Amino acid sequence: DSPVLWIRLDPEMSLLRSTVVSQPDYQWQYQLRHERDVTAQSEAIDALHAFPEPVTRKALTDTIENEQTYYKIRCRAAHCLT
Repeated sequence: DSPVLWIRLDPEMSLLRSTVVSQPDYQWQYQLRHERDVTAQSEAIDALHAFPEPVTRKALTDTIENEQTYYKIRCRAAHCLT
C-alpha cells in the first residue's frame, strides 16, 4: 500500500462550491513541491501560511529558487515568507 501524499478536491474546478481541506504541514509541502498545477500550488501556499516552522520556510524558499516554477507562484511564496 502507498501512503496518501496529499488530497485535492475537484481539481478540474467543475463544482461551484468552496471547500476546506485540513492536512498536516508535510502534505502541503509535498503538494507545493510536486504538484504541477498552479491552483494546487497556490492552495498549498495559502495553507502553509498557518505553519510557521523551519521546514515550511525551506519548502517556500525552494519554490522561490526554482526557476521552473511559475513566477506568480514564486511571488506568492515570497509574500508568504514576509
